[in-house]
Amino acid sequence: MGYLSALGLAVLVGVGSVGARAADSAAVDAGVIAWAGSQYAAAVRLWQPLARTGNAQAQRYLGYAYRRGLGVPRDDARAAYWYRRAAVQGQADAQYALGLMYELGVGLAPDMAEADYWYGLAIAQGTSEKIQRFRGTGRCRQNRSR
Repeated sequence: MGYLSALGLAVLVGVGSVGARAADSAAVDAGVIAWAGSQYAAAVRLWQPLARTGNAQAQRYLGYAYRRGLGVPRDDARAAYWYRRAAVQGQADAQYALGLMYELGVGLAPDMAEADYWYGLAIAQGTSEKIQRFRGTGRCRQNRSR
């Protein structure tokens, strides 16, 4: 039985919330596989229904797709929307991405207080290395003010 066939069967059977979460995870993973094969639109189609129902990983991936314009038209405001939905659920990479968008004023009005808030949440989950690398480029407020 193929990967997507098994996914469809799991969804059809409806094995409760644990089964539904497993099916969601499998669909997210199927989207990642499609994305890795440069099948961006197919990946987005897999992630969209999951993102609408609150899957933070799918929301983060949609944010990335909209930010880069892969599989969907580039739309920074929509990217920020999806990143925020994932970030409020504690998705660290989305928190970092949202902080970066606030810091650079991409898709959102620049707001260092918001950027610092989201960076702080991301740092608390261990993403400080990414933030420190970015700050080392000279492109962020903290580095410019020195």
